[in-house]
Amino acid sequence: MNSIPPNSIYRTVSHDTFYAAYAVYTLNIRPDIILSDPYGNFFEFSPQAPISTSIGDRTVYISRAWNRTDSFSLHGLLFAPETIITDSVNWNKFGIFVCEWSSPDPMAMDIVSEAWMRRMIQEEDETLRNYCYEMAMQNAATSTTRERIKNAQQNL
Repeated sequence: MNSIPPNSIYRTVSHDTFYAAYAVYTLNIRPDIILSDPYGNFFEFSPQAPISTSIGDRTVYISRAWNRTDSFSLHGLLFAPETIITDSVNWNKFGIFVCEWSSPDPMAMDIVSEAWMRRMIQEEDETLRNYCYEMAMQNAATSTTRERIKNAQQNL
């Protein structure tokens, strides 16, 4: 959530919903962001897909590509409206790339792995891209995630 500008809407899907809710409502991290999920699992604000790039005066960022329109593109770890992407990604602001930890929760490890995969997809330097691939594979807990990483790497 560090990369989301102030007063935006963060549209989560799946486990991301509960991690975001914990961060915002329990740890009081980024209370300026309105959280949303497409299924109404947790948040009262759950507009149906496909979601637009802004609602009112708030820009929408989404965590997954599921049911997104072509108006959103991967930028950093999230999908952002194409119309506002003007700069390159500052990977230094993402703490996930400097953490050395593991979890007994396979879903948590697959989310870490997916972060490395998203960085791999956007990395221009071949050496760094290969490093991101290795880190994604190292952190993947399930065969499904390992397969997704291999497919993403082959499509670069």
